[in-house]
Amino acid sequence: MPLAKKILIAIAAVLVLSILSAGIAYKLIDDSFIENQALEALRKTLNRDVNVNGEFTLTRSLHPTLRATGVQIASADWDTGNDLVTAQTIEISFALLDLLRGAITIQDIVFADAIINLTRNSQGQSNLEFSPAEADTNNEKRRATAAVDVINVNISNLIINYTDLQSENAFIYALDSLTLDPKSKERISISATSRFDEQPIIIESDMCRIRHLLKGGDCSIDADISKLPFQSNVKGIINIAEQGNLNLSIKSNADNINNLALIKELSLPDTNDINIETDLMGSFDRMSLNNINATIELEGTDIKANGAIQSINSLEGFDVLISANAKQPTWLDNYQQFIASRFIDKFTAELSLQGDKNTLQANNITSEIQIEDTKITTTGNATINPELNLALQIAAKGKHPAWLNELQQVIAAQEVDNFSIEAEITRENNNLWIKQLIAEAIIDEAKTSANGEIQISSENELNIDLATGFDGK
Repeated sequence: MPLAKKILIAIAAVLVLSILSAGIAYKLIDDSFIENQALEALRKTLNRDVNVNGEFTLTRSLHPTLRATGVQIASADWDTGNDLVTAQTIEISFALLDLLRGAITIQDIVFADAIINLTRNSQGQSNLEFSPAEADTNNEKRRATAAVDVINVNISNLIINYTDLQSENAFIYALDSLTLDPKSKERISISATSRFDEQPIIIESDMCRIRHLLKGGDCSIDADISKLPFQSNVKGIINIAEQGNLNLSIKSNADNINNLALIKELSLPDTNDINIETDLMGSFDRMSLNNINATIELEGTDIKANGAIQSINSLEGFDVLISANAKQPTWLDNYQQFIASRFIDKFTAELSLQGDKNTLQANNITSEIQIEDTKITTTGNATINPELNLALQIAAKGKHPAWLNELQQVIAAQEVDNFSIEAEITRENNNLWIKQLIAEAIIDEAKTSANGEIQISSENELNIDLATGFDGK
């Protein structure tokens, strides 16, 4: 259930029940009296300052409508930067007869032009953690236990700002429109158009009725989510009791991912297919991805990933195995400034990603590249962030490596018959070392060899310590 809707329903329930707590015929009550009673009840329930800076009106009928403009709900005491909620317009209509029976049936909710500021501080406290004042009257106790149901919801122009000072995460979620309609006595449908950091998201969902969700029971959900270029289906169970409980199965696919910023940067080909299956589990504060199974098809290249991430809230606990296989990966032409990649016939690679967003390790790296008659193998480990530190063993062997013609400005490569290279490559503090280098090449009938090390400093200074040999006829 969207967090904005959860807050909204809590506000609606308290406002409606405040009428019941007055204990007199509402037709005889002045609007200002109702406003004061409603705001006081809401302040006690949330233990937060609540104000209406605009109009507050009550339309009297069998389905009364409360309308408030300029609504403000204060954030936690330690969060002094913004209000928790500011809303230009809130309208709530409810069934009067149900209210008199002690139940709340909210017929319609309209929530427009609002901002919700969610914050978690460096100690892990959330500004959504309320400490309601202790109920000291029968009416207040009745408010806490009354049954609540919601029939229709319309939300427009809602902005959710999220800042996590503990994990240093932040995002902006814009809910352009959301409608909630009843499908049956037990199910509702939800349609929403929104944007996450300006990326459009469309949601079509089928789930349990609000009254069941608010009772703290398990609520089944089946949602289709379109966040271009991805199409996703989410099925499973949500329980919002206390910190919430999630047990969801997610399937996502895309037939072209070139619009993603990272893909654009890498200039990958136009025919990309990606499929992801995973289980989202845990609480709202700590969600994990288990049983990750992802495949990417990339013009002759198959990439697979499987594993788990213990916490996607703080991006920690990575344990993901990645493997890749390719035959004639022509898309690598974009990187021929590093290697004559259009000649690559096939390659295989495997590595294990472990750690968190601060220190992500690529462990047990193994790769093999075939370029015509040349084979290049790599093993080792790497620290991906905050700096790219390497500890790799590299070996290469080739016969008649015509592809080395690309490097003939360095050596008459078209004459090379056989060559072999072994080396240890390390990188720390932006310094690169090629150690234990052993190289040998046969050009015609001449044998050339070299061994030693090469260092490239962080200031791009080149230090070479090599012993060379030549034996030829």
